Amino acid sequence: QQTAIGQRNTAGPIEYLVRVQNDAAAPDAVRVTQTQTHSNWIVRYFDAENGGSEITAAVKGAGWTTATLASGGATVVRCYVVPGADAPRLDLLLTGTSSQGTQQKDSVLVVTRREAAGSGLQQTGWHEKQN
Repeated sequence: QQTAIGQRNTAGPIEYLVRVQNDAAAPDAVRVTQTQTHSNWIVRYFDAENGGSEITAAVKGAGWTTATLASGGATVVRCYVVPGADAPRLDLLLTGTSSQGTQQKDSVLVVTRREAAGSGLQQTGWHEKQN
């Protein structure tokens, strides 16, 4: 039930840091998936705030699973976005699902809008979705 709205204009790509946290009482791993596809936008994922390994194919496919996180433990997935020429808006929905078979999951919707040609990207905010 969290919402953050802000604006950041940039002439180049934009990066989002998505915190994946285990709020359960027991250790758990979380499977992260992108549940929508987006033509004309380049979206890449990495398993660290800086550097790290690219995990794009896994996130866009069956999902990328974190290492086991202790209760309250967290990791970061970095999302790198390059705008498409013909698509004015990207609604990026990421879902994290418990690996414990409990069907507990949480999603976040990140909205990025391309302004007039040549003016770059505007990060318009993110909203935690209710599951």
